[in-house]
Amino acid sequence: MDSLACKLQGLWFLERLMKLKFSKRGLARISSLCLGLLLLPSPAETINWGDNVLDTLVTSTGTALVGTYIIQLGVFTDQFGTEVDPASIPTDTWAARFKVFDQASFNPDFGYFTGSAVISRSLVPSEYGRSSYAGADNIDFSNLKAYIWVRNEVTNAPPGLGTEWFLASAGSWVFPQSAATCCDNSQPIDWALSDLGSTTPKYGGQSGVRGPGLYTNPNDSANLQTYTFVPEPGTNFLVGFGGLVSFFVWRKRRSAV
Repeated sequence: MDSLACKLQGLWFLERLMKLKFSKRGLARISSLCLGLLLLPSPAETINWGDNVLDTLVTSTGTALVGTYIIQLGVFTDQFGTEVDPASIPTDTWAARFKVFDQASFNPDFGYFTGSAVISRSLVPSEYGRSSYAGADNIDFSNLKAYIWVRNEVTNAPPGLGTEWFLASAGSWVFPQSAATCCDNSQPIDWALSDLGSTTPKYGGQSGVRGPGLYTNPNDSANLQTYTFVPEPGTNFLVGFGGLVSFFVWRKRRSAV
């Protein structure tokens, strides 16, 4: 049964409801029809994602990622809910613009992370396109580009030195617009780190392809390498200029004593 058939069932139900007379017998039939409709399987599609066992996952210094790292699948939107390319917005706004679809389980001993969540195809508008993951943001993920974000902290504060990030998306990582079938019996969608191929990460490195960020020990054989944060030139200037002004004020006050 495909998604069109599901919609036709709903229309058939409404047509039957409109023809019923609201007698006791009619009300009983309404209850029976409602129960039948509620028992219909809710359209949904499963998305499995992760990497391979024994992949090499390292930081900007070349050390292995530890279990405290957060690995999430999600999308980027602006304040109006419109999809945005993270490369087009300041990095210090990424945390506020990132909407979580799922969070992976991570086993650092085997260099392995994996996640699985269901994207709803319910005909109820408030449920359509939502994720089954309990910690997911309450938005419609349909047709939005998915990113894997690996980081050593989750905060809305501007990132700084010591912050480790990896952010990337493969061309095929787009949340489905509609399920292939109506009733939860379609094949799962599988997204793997290896799908990146020669894609340049938005931040960090993967399999010899280096994106933005700072590193002290590059590992081009690593399947994933987080890079540390590079402050914006303007930010560096402001911090340096402010320190310089404070120094001269201090010198002036000291000489006046």
